[in-house]
Amino acid sequence: MTEIPDWSRQITLADVVVGAEIPAISMPITLQRLVQEAGSNRDLSLIHHNKEVAQSTGAADAYMNTFFIIGLFERMLREWMGAGGRLKKKGMSKSSRRAPHFQHFRFSGLVCIVA
Repeated sequence: MTEIPDWSRQITLADVVVGAEIPAISMPITLQRLVQEAGSNRDLSLIHHNKEVAQSTGAADAYMNTFFIIGLFERMLREWMGAGGRLKKKGMSKSSRRAPHFQHFRFSGLVCIVA
């Protein structure tokens, strides 16, 4: 069961230090979850729900799309910084986005720059 975030807690820029760990989040990735998420943003590519098509691209199985991964990343940041926090920019490298549906996906973070 997922723990409910404490939205009364708020981190300010003054609280953020280089080297601080951002608490991890994790989620089981099921085929049902992949289909629901891909369908919700109209990403109807077969690689997100068809094992054979995904394998033809070199993947082990159907895998998460970019919006799903960015959404989990943002969730991790928002749970850490609080409801009043502001994201100025977000992005990611697409070098290792293939998380098959039979895995448990985990995000963790480390503050590298405070600006």
